[in-house]
Amino acid sequence: MRDLTIEAGNLTTRPSGPVGTLAVRAALNNSPVEFSARDIDLTPTSFAGKFSIQNFGLIQVVPYLPPMPAVLDSGIAGVDIAVKLELGKGPSGLA
Repeated sequence: MRDLTIEAGNLTTRPSGPVGTLAVRAALNNSPVEFSARDIDLTPTSFAGKFSIQNFGLIQVVPYLPPMPAVLDSGIAGVDIAVKLELGKGPSGLA
C-alpha cells in the first residue's frame, strides 16, 4: 500500500456536535482504494459511507486461493460498496 492519505473533520463525541466526515485514499499496488464517510455522528454512532477499489489485478490473489479445478490466468475487477451504519442502545442496537 502506498500514497495513503487520511482527511477527517468535525469528529466529536459531543451529543449535539456537528456531524463529521472522513476520507481515506491509497493505492494497493496500482489499484486505487478509497473509503469515504459522511454524516458521522459518534454519539450515538452512525455514518453513511462508500468503499471503492478499481482496476484490481486478480492474479494478485492466486497465491492465497485454495487449489481449484479452474486456473486464474488474468483479470481485472472493481467494486463500489455503499454502507450505512447506525448503532443504538441494547443488544439489538445494530442497524
